[in-house]
Amino acid sequence: MSESRSESAIKCGECGGKAHKPARIEEDSNPQAYYRPSADSIHMPNLDTFRPTEHSTATEGYYGTLLHELTHWTGAEKRLDRKKGKRFGDQAYAFEELVAELGSAMLCQYLGISVTPRADHAKYLNIWIQKCKEDHRAIITAASLAAKALGYLEEIQPEAKEEAA
Repeated sequence: MSESRSESAIKCGECGGKAHKPARIEEDSNPQAYYRPSADSIHMPNLDTFRPTEHSTATEGYYGTLLHELTHWTGAEKRLDRKKGKRFGDQAYAFEELVAELGSAMLCQYLGISVTPRADHAKYLNIWIQKCKEDHRAIITAASLAAKALGYLEEIQPEAKEEAA
């Protein structure tokens, strides 16, 4: 059985006051985590799917993964409009993975979450290295896009707006 979490729309100052609905997050026993653009939803495995490591708890692993998927979510056309690849392995897809991974790392640091690097990152490593060799600004561009994702997520948080007022 799938569980969906969502809240009412939140106004975003970065987008001229447009209202944005928070991410729709669905959890179930499927062990895959992913953002599905066609449904504009994030799928997360149940917390009990995650295991502690030498460097992080199962809960930290869960939230590190969720922050990666949330970074993808921010790239939707109606949000920050990042261009993504069409299939696993193409350069645009790998670049979006780099943005999501940097975004997750920044968000984890910001929130004090410790995470262990995942084995599936190695799949993208060669593409990232090649991209950085071809374009020395690629890592700066990816980090800038990741920082914008962090800013967007921070901007739409109701607590941050209440404290600022």
